[in-house]
Amino acid sequence: DGRGFGGMWGGDPELGAKVERRKDAVLAYLAEVEAARKGRESAKKALEGLLRGRAVAAERRKEIARAKGRVKDLTRKVVEEEELLGEMKELKASLTTKLELESVLSRAEASLSQRAVTLIAAQALDAGTPSGHSTPHPQSLGHVKSMAAEKAQNDRRVLDDLLADTRIRTNFLIAALHSVYPLATLSDGVTRTICGVPIPPDAPIHAVNFGYSSSSVVNTSSSSASSDEECVATALGHACHLVSLMARYSLLHLRYTPIPMASKSYMRDPCIPTTRSNGKDGSDFPLFFRGVERTRALAAVQMLSRDVEQLLACHGLMGVDASNNSWILANLQSVVIICRQRFLTALGGRNQAMAGEEEA
Repeated sequence: DGRGFGGMWGGDPELGAKVERRKDAVLAYLAEVEAARKGRESAKKALEGLLRGRAVAAERRKEIARAKGRVKDLTRKVVEEEELLGEMKELKASLTTKLELESVLSRAEASLSQRAVTLIAAQALDAGTPSGHSTPHPQSLGHVKSMAAEKAQNDRRVLDDLLADTRIRTNFLIAALHSVYPLATLSDGVTRTICGVPIPPDAPIHAVNFGYSSSSVVNTSSSSASSDEECVATALGHACHLVSLMARYSLLHLRYTPIPMASKSYMRDPCIPTTRSNGKDGSDFPLFFRGVERTRALAAVQMLSRDVEQLLACHGLMGVDASNNSWILANLQSVVIICRQRFLTALGGRNQAMAGEEEA
């Protein structure tokens, strides 16, 4: 108002200065309060970030622990598979010995027939057959025949023992696969699992007829959940490897060649030539449904089922009803069970025979 600093406060400059100082102090205090509030907000955000970081670190540690567990399980399975491969090599060696024995037996029979003629002639001369007469002595001829029959019977007995040992070894190896790929039945009595992985009952893996064209395969919906697809691919991959090992131990040449690659396994049809134009997709059919033609995946499932039927026929078994998705696993479980029963039966019979020999 033009009166100056003194006129504003009734002519008391000291009071005006005190008021101004108090005002400055209040403003400074408010500034400190604002700064403290901003500091608390920054500290709160930093604490929240720290807690989120700790939660992420805890989740990462859990993932690392789970990954270590999976690596440990895979390492154990690899070791067990190497042991099974070693046993398979021993089995092949025993089979090679069996084939060599058959070859030696055939050569021995041919040599025996030649030596028998010479022996008969010599015995005929000793028995008094005239030198100008070519008919051997009847008793000498019967003796030589009985010796040859006894020798052939002994050789055949040895060969039968080797074949029995081979069958026992085959049953043992197939039964031991249960420790690598355990097959189980769920509480519903229908659904089977392999390594704890089931094939979902609603998974569209059925085909009406066997073939590669869309006209002979059911066209299923593509809206299946990704988790179901992963379960199907994993279970079929395990089954593919199990079928391959069973056929190898059974000395069975499969109609369709399984190519086990975990959840990315394939079935190969050797009758389809692979050319430069069709490449890998010509004779290889995927055992998974994600990112591939569904008709080819269904054809691969059908190929795997045909190989399972070969295994059943090789072991003298009848397949179960194919009305549900678990019938492949159910048939493989039947093969494992019957091989384990045959192995235990043969082992029990052999133990009883050994006990009888010891008592004698």
